[in-house]
Amino acid sequence: MNSKRRLWKVSHGTKDFSEEDITNCLNDSYVCVHKDTGSKGASAIPQGKAFTEQVEAGDLFYLCRANLRFLLIGEFTSDPVKIDEDGWTWRKYKQLY
Repeated sequence: MNSKRRLWKVSHGTKDFSEEDITNCLNDSYVCVHKDTGSKGASAIPQGKAFTEQVEAGDLFYLCRANLRFLLIGEFTSDPVKIDEDGWTWRKYKQLY
């Protein structure tokens, strides 16, 4: 676990995630981001790259549903555990709130 925790935003969008997909991710304590997810706001680093290469176990995050609904606050508990053939990266977490 890193000693300097960072806070990340993760959003599971309505275009890529059905309600069933969200439920399955939450039930299995996974969050995922696609490798092609672009940067937002002032960040020059694409979100997909940051999720794969910069997020560390121990970092905190808040999860939203398409920027419409807050779902939870969590702590990443793993490095990327799966990068599937469609370009999705998965990480385990524990829910804090």
